[in-house]
Amino acid sequence: MTKSRFFIAVLFLSILCEPLSAGNPSPFMRYLPRRGDIAIAARGGLLFANDTFIGHTTLAYGLLNGVALNGHIGFGQNPYETYFGGDLRITLFANRSVGFDAYFGGHAGGVGSGLDFGGILDFNLGRIGFITGIDGDHIMRGASATPINFFAGIDLGLSRSARFGVVAGFALTRSATSEITAGVNLYF
Repeated sequence: MTKSRFFIAVLFLSILCEPLSAGNPSPFMRYLPRRGDIAIAARGGLLFANDTFIGHTTLAYGLLNGVALNGHIGFGQNPYETYFGGDLRITLFANRSVGFDAYFGGHAGGVGSGLDFGGILDFNLGRIGFITGIDGDHIMRGASATPINFFAGIDLGLSRSARFGVVAGFALTRSATSEITAGVNLYF
């Protein structure tokens, strides 16, 4: 991929993902980029607790096949501040129709700075992909809490290098918020 095509894709995704702030943006791409490849995800959504619109973008780089370094940025309405984070996601099991990944990392901003962790299960039923798992945060600075969400969604292939996903997160702890997001993942 040429540099100009990469910058055009980033510009397109920046426009698609309105500047919106999230407490805990979902870092969920169904597929990881392969070694040396890049993936970009842009999602907009709604937090149910106070009808707050959010948006977030993820940039992933494949360190190895099955290992990706992810960077996240999120925006939204008050009381959510700009969110910056990163994590390392590792595929623990994968075959043609089922995969399981784990990730861990950290973030600053949002509802408070802290650590991120979780597990992602994805599988195919025909031409539709499904994604589910657990996302947790341990907030150490700001609001002292450990929000944990269960999430589930679908993932549809638009082309060989583009996918559309809709993911809903459901609060499992009192400090978590439920949300629904939708957006596009591009693979380069």
